[in-house]
Amino acid sequence: MSRANNWHTDVTFVDRPPLGSILRAIAIPPSGGDTIWANSVTAYEDLPTHLRNLADQLWAVHSNVYDYAAATIDLPEEVLKHRAVFTSALYETLLDCVPW
Repeated sequence: MSRANNWHTDVTFVDRPPLGSILRAIAIPPSGGDTIWANSVTAYEDLPTHLRNLADQLWAVHSNVYDYAAATIDLPEEVLKHRAVFTSALYETLLDCVPW
């Protein structure tokens, strides 16, 4: 079962981040597995004025280099050989996309 054990925001490193996220639970553990959603607009609006002013002056570079780099660490030669053959440059969705 895959899980994220830290607070994160999905896909912040692209030019046009998604408007929202959807969570589909395939398998639910008997305990734990909680997901917490946050509204960053409300969080920003609820900040005291001095912290909002500070936040307005900050900036960051969002990247997914770490995640992609970690996927290639210590892979056996046999796996790398198959990855070279079966990595596709074509991306297709199974369902029609509906614009927001």
